[in-house]
Amino acid sequence: MTTGVTIPCPDGDIGWEGVPMTAGPPNSGYYYCAAWDSEHAILGIQECTDDGKTCTKLSARHMHKMTKSAGVLMMKRMKCDEVGCSVFKAGKCFDVGEDVFSHEMNGANSANFDNENRQWASLVVSQLKAGTATVCGTATKDHQIATAGILSY
Repeated sequence: MTTGVTIPCPDGDIGWEGVPMTAGPPNSGYYYCAAWDSEHAILGIQECTDDGKTCTKLSARHMHKMTKSAGVLMMKRMKCDEVGCSVFKAGKCFDVGEDVFSHEMNGANSANFDNENRQWASLVVSQLKAGTATVCGTATKDHQIATAGILSY
């Protein structure tokens, strides 16, 4: 798991560094990077500024009916003001090249599904760092499932 090291994380990109999580007083500029293989990503934890006007969440997960080697890294940020709210989403489908998940159907996956999600996310982070990560091909079932999942996140 990527922890204990202070690294800048890209805002709005899916990189190995993770996602900047909004927290603390509004306009304070305070954030921290949540790693893709962290509890935040595996459990889909959301963080908000103290006033609740800016919230960020991220997820690293296998989506129902994807192949046993594929999953999605995705993030979402909502920012509100007096006029209304805007939403930004980003995500990518990756295939780590080896079966990590025990089944394509999420309901049939093992009791260790969170651990499988974390293992998959750790592999993606390692591959992104090394420049060897494989994005799901646009004509694949995994890409179609990921696109629908990212849009509905």
